[in-house]
Amino acid sequence: MTDASTATGLRNNSKPFRFSPSTYTKIGCIFSKLDDNQRAVSETSLHPNQARRENPLYISAYILSVLALGQPAESAPEPKQTDSEQSKYIFYRPDGIGAHAFYTPWSTIIESGFEEYGSRPLSQLDLFKGHRNVFSGLIRPREAIQNYGVDNFIYQQLLPGFWVKDATPSYLPNYLWHLIGGGFRFRQMMEYYEHHNYSHPQLMSWLTLYAGHWLNEAVQAQKFSMGSADAVADLLLFDWIGKVLFLSTPVAEFFADFFHLKDWTFQTFWDPLSNSLVNTGQLYWARLPLYWGLSLSTITGHTVNAVNLTYSGDEDQTQWTFGLGLQASGFTVSDNDDLAPAAFQQSLFLSYSELDNPLVVIVAKEALPGNELYQDTPAGTTQIRPDNYALAPSINISVYPKWLELFEQKLAVSVIWERESFFIGVGAGALPIGLSLSTPLQEKYLDDY
Repeated sequence: MTDASTATGLRNNSKPFRFSPSTYTKIGCIFSKLDDNQRAVSETSLHPNQARRENPLYISAYILSVLALGQPAESAPEPKQTDSEQSKYIFYRPDGIGAHAFYTPWSTIIESGFEEYGSRPLSQLDLFKGHRNVFSGLIRPREAIQNYGVDNFIYQQLLPGFWVKDATPSYLPNYLWHLIGGGFRFRQMMEYYEHHNYSHPQLMSWLTLYAGHWLNEAVQAQKFSMGSADAVADLLLFDWIGKVLFLSTPVAEFFADFFHLKDWTFQTFWDPLSNSLVNTGQLYWARLPLYWGLSLSTITGHTVNAVNLTYSGDEDQTQWTFGLGLQASGFTVSDNDDLAPAAFQQSLFLSYSELDNPLVVIVAKEALPGNELYQDTPAGTTQIRPDNYALAPSINISVYPKWLELFEQKLAVSVIWERESFFIGVGAGALPIGLSLSTPLQEKYLDDY
């Protein structure tokens, strides 16, 4: 565990943070291309904002800009890993094995930011509108809360309002993913920056986590018609409370030692054939030992929420897990700009891990109950559903970095069957994103594109 003297030594020996020259060059080249492109589309009938959000270069420029926060200066030496460093930190592990390979700033930002936009075309991503709604809610929180409904805000975002009819339990992801998940990942990223000899590791970790959560809120808010009250609750309350909470070493050690809390996030892949992101979303694991090598465990995140039974016959050196869960799917936007799930998919969860570090994870989901290709409209007609991608059955097999290696880089491999197509992805912890190839999508899913 990190003690005060160790942390002080790391801070005293740290180097000032600065962006590398290559980072500035890359960003400059992209924005130069955007300027040329924008002058070209200005002569057409497209509104500038529409042209901007339909241009994938803007998405690339945004991602590169926020990822620059996580790039160490080129002159900073790569720290040497020793066995004693494995026990120096509470959450961070520098060995690059399993999920530890993705304990990086770029993975944190991408997985957190785009977890709500998996399996959908990037060409339809309207970040301009999403950022506008998030910013509007933050600078005018009172107006955003009034439009959302004060009672709705209190009993759906802040407190469990079980008695409120048809209420969306938004407090569940707020407590689980923003307060606890965001809090321990803040501590984890702080330890990452300490390990890589950055000055101000707390500030760097705060910026990294906030970049990911802001992007997450913008992706959700692109469908809203007004300022986002959800962003007010998440960015101004739960994110702050979680970060302050896990600044406390006793709190962090309690969650790490008693609950065996670990980040199990995999890597997102970009599939150029469908121009979509695959395998998005963060995951974290908790486990309570019982008897005879058995533990009660849980996994929660965007891709799966399950309660499991874990067995180990060698004091957790090897762990085998079986679990069942429910996953909210088919979200729709309500009148007060809240996201409500249409139904819940049953899911099967299997994993092999070592010392609570995942190496193989398998998630299988059923088709959403009542999933039909067509749906009725208020006018009495029928139309094809716009969200079949979220309602279809799927099987996801993720192999974390350990056994496969290429050019001295440990590889992550994912094989996914979803939307009646196969996606095969390959990535590595040194990369911000993996690459996936897929078979052609079935006709009934092309309306989503």
